Amino acid sequence: MQMKILSNYRILGDCHVSPSPDGSKVVLDSLQHEKLSILLYDYKIGKMRALCTQPRDLNVKKNDQNRLRRWTHGLKHYDVNAHPAFSRDSRRIIFNSCRSQVRLCEIVL
Repeated sequence: MQMKILSNYRILGDCHVSPSPDGSKVVLDSLQHEKLSILLYDYKIGKMRALCTQPRDLNVKKNDQNRLRRWTHGLKHYDVNAHPAFSRDSRRIIFNSCRSQVRLCEIVL
C-alpha cells in the first residue's frame, strides 16, 4: 500500500473528506480562523477548487451553552462542523452552513 498526494492545496483544520459515489470527485471542508471553505477535488483534471467560502460566527463565547466543546488549537473549533457529502447521483453537495446559525445547505454542481 502506498500513499499518493493528490493536491498541494493548503487545507486547514477540521477537514472531513467525502468521495463522490461515481468516484470522479472528492468534497471536503477547510476550517480556518475566520472562514469555512467547501473544497472540491476533481480526479480528472487533478485540481482542487473552492466551491464556496463563508465567514465563521466568532461571536460564540467559550462558556456559551451553544458551544459543543472548549477551545481547540486556539480557535473556536466547534461553532461549525460542515461535514460536506455528495448526493447519490454525485450532482449535489450537502453541508452544514455556519452563517449565524447552523443550517443545512446544498451546492448543485
